[in-house]
Amino acid sequence: MSPATTPVSDYIHAWIADHLRKHGILVWYDPQGHYRKIVDRGWSDVPVLHYQNSFLALRRDGDKALEAGSTRQRLGEKPGPLLIYLNCTPQETRYALVELETAGLRLAPGEPSPPGMNADCDTSLIHLAARALRETLPEEVVEEVVQKIREGVITLEDLDDLVRPPEIPIELTTFYDTQDPIQIGLKFLADEDRDEAIQAQNRLQGLIDFFARFFDLRRRDFSSPSELRLAVATHLLINEAALASGDLQHAAWQGQPLITTPAAQGLIVKTVKRWRNDRDLAALYATLSTQVAAQGHLPLDALPSEMLARIETFATADDLLLERAAAALATSKLDPDTRAWWRDVVARREQGFWAREDDQRRQSWHALSQAVAFLELGEGIGKELAKGRRWRPGELLRAYADETSGWYRLDRSYRSFELARDALADDPRLAFTKLENRVRDLYHERVGRMATLLIRAWERRSETAEAQDIPLQRHIFRDAVAPLLRHKRRVAYILVDALRYELAWELVEALRRALARPGAPPAHQVVIEPWLGVLPGITPLGMAALLPGAEHSLGLLEQKGSVIPEVNGQTIPNREARMAYLREQVQGHVGTFTIEDLRAASKRLIAKLEKLDFIVVTSQEIDIAAETQPPIPTIFHFVHVLRDLTRTVRTLARAGVDEVLITADHGFLLFGAPIKEGYLIPAPDGNALKIGRRYWIGHQLGLGDGFLAQSAADLGLTGGLEYAFPQGLSIFKASGGDFSYFHGGISLQEVTVPLIRISLAQGISTPPRAPTARKIEWVLTPSRDRITGKVFSVTVSGEARELLALAPRRVRLEVQANGKPCEVILAHTSCESDTSLNTLILQPLPGEQIYAPCTVTLQFKEYPETDHVTLFLYDATTDNLLAGPVHIALDIAIR
Repeated sequence: MSPATTPVSDYIHAWIADHLRKHGILVWYDPQGHYRKIVDRGWSDVPVLHYQNSFLALRRDGDKALEAGSTRQRLGEKPGPLLIYLNCTPQETRYALVELETAGLRLAPGEPSPPGMNADCDTSLIHLAARALRETLPEEVVEEVVQKIREGVITLEDLDDLVRPPEIPIELTTFYDTQDPIQIGLKFLADEDRDEAIQAQNRLQGLIDFFARFFDLRRRDFSSPSELRLAVATHLLINEAALASGDLQHAAWQGQPLITTPAAQGLIVKTVKRWRNDRDLAALYATLSTQVAAQGHLPLDALPSEMLARIETFATADDLLLERAAAALATSKLDPDTRAWWRDVVARREQGFWAREDDQRRQSWHALSQAVAFLELGEGIGKELAKGRRWRPGELLRAYADETSGWYRLDRSYRSFELARDALADDPRLAFTKLENRVRDLYHERVGRMATLLIRAWERRSETAEAQDIPLQRHIFRDAVAPLLRHKRRVAYILVDALRYELAWELVEALRRALARPGAPPAHQVVIEPWLGVLPGITPLGMAALLPGAEHSLGLLEQKGSVIPEVNGQTIPNREARMAYLREQVQGHVGTFTIEDLRAASKRLIAKLEKLDFIVVTSQEIDIAAETQPPIPTIFHFVHVLRDLTRTVRTLARAGVDEVLITADHGFLLFGAPIKEGYLIPAPDGNALKIGRRYWIGHQLGLGDGFLAQSAADLGLTGGLEYAFPQGLSIFKASGGDFSYFHGGISLQEVTVPLIRISLAQGISTPPRAPTARKIEWVLTPSRDRITGKVFSVTVSGEARELLALAPRRVRLEVQANGKPCEVILAHTSCESDTSLNTLILQPLPGEQIYAPCTVTLQFKEYPETDHVTLFLYDATTDNLLAGPVHIALDIAIR
């Protein structure tokens, strides 16, 4: 019989030996005598001195050892090796061994590192045992054992007994072809095909004994492998959950078959974690875990959130935590530390096992993640808005538009939350509804506060004081476009209806990635600036403000009971008139297009563009979508417009255009639900020519509360009309119109007009030639065989068929229904991605011929009218097909 192993003692012995090699002389104080047997083991040519009732005698022996090592010391080497062991405290020696300690190292319970040295000198049993146990046991089990050491109920010998593994019968190691008890356990759980052999070869009792010895499973008669399998799964999962919670004594675990042996506890935790993390066993884990939770009647709801957050064992724990997180975040008086704790919980759970296994649950956690980000951002911006300073319009514009700290980020964060929340529209939990209301209410309050500050600043403004303070939209052509044309640059001027500033920033980010040029910082190629839009921010006037001559004369004139813009004395009623005006005003070859015209970048189109000096492109898609669709489909449509704009810029680059300028007529307000009735106010009295929710235009404006009255001169407009704008986020009662989407009024979201400058003079980057699809095998793997909701997941992977130098690869997923692309967005990805373009950036694994797999959660704008969809993978740069078609059944009960 082989001698029993002593794992903890072996670790401590090796730890002391390592210290001897590093420091030469060790003076080891062990007042409780924990380590005497370790000292007596022997140290291979290392002298060991023991205290023999005389510290002076011990010092003399130590001095002799120092003298013997003096030659080495003169050569610059450390003295020793020498181990001096004393079963007393350092204070009892009255500093008799200080020279030896100085020459080497003193070890004692609780001993700190010497000044200037990074040496662990603490030999308390708690400290060394914890170090040793962490080599084999999970942290939650180590903490429990440490507590028992602290209570004095466990000795070093006990620790060796606790972690000493039993021997596995050779019959089992042969049957499962492994000596790893975890592997044996998992193979038994996963492989029902062996059940016949287990029965036929009478191995059932051997397995019962194995689980009893290694995992402390209570011995009883099991009639079949399947009965044992369920008992083992129950035993493992309940114990792992209890250990993860950190409190085995909690009332929730009373009556459960919990074990107390550290070795078995450690093995259980390791087994369950490996089981969860093995992708081949994940489905089995989910099935058995759900089955165990259903039959076990576990009172997980009795656990406090701090304990529940540590448990990943059961889906029910994830659901409970999800609802508690939503409820906590919906609370307006959540303190910063608590919210930060929930933020960390949400971040972990969004990447956790149950989120990976369930697309809808992943989307739920993602929605909470977006809510946390919004609430934290909203609180920070709220503090800035609450400052009692007197803002000037230019200061507010810059605060809103600042690249790193701009308030525009709140609009973008809110939009992301509404999009994520839409995938959970059918979630019945009250906590989610409360959180949704909390986010929307906070957004209304912050945006309303910004609008109020802007109106107050506008009322106090001085035309002369503001002249140099704010770049005006009506000066864009004069100051940004005309200088380029004078220098004979080939210019493209893209006029986008309702390109709000935060959307423009997302476009800038997409363009910087798409147009990246080696050696040049992206920010130097694509820049964005805020300009103050004209009031009222309506399309006819805003587009007219972007024309040459608007800096001299711009206004609205009365015509046939309505209004019409004029620029420099010329009326310009519509797009056709604007394009004709530009062709008249700009010298050279001028071409006008819609964004739809440039969608297919054919050779014929490129050749046509190459002959032009000034290219004007218009887009109405954002405004049309917002005016005709509910908020969420509108937000979906934003992504597609940004994608088209990015493609348009690449097309212009191929045509040799030098400079591209992208701007807008106005911004907008957009809310996820119709604005509350309390925001509605009566329209002003007077002779109205045009009334919108956020503006009034006419003659003989009556007096009233709740709105700001302005003359044409106040707004710098010609035409002599009068104007009224509701205060804050109020809207006028008017026929028609929408109650979620507004523009024309005085808010930063409505009046901040972006100008994006893109320099293409040196051309766009040419990506390195990517290996052909034949050289790389691309695979699309759906997470399920059917889609049952608005979100679904697919994993993209690629492996080289031959030895290649793999570079990062941009790829694009496309979902088709009935042969046509569906409107989907990237709701969540496990790799770097560009949501504006629906592209993934796949990275090769270092030293391997494969790309790191990327799991993508896609979200439908609306359910396709079909029984299946088809997936394709394209190269995002060349549009070459890489993988597909892959068909997935669509099984939606309610559309």
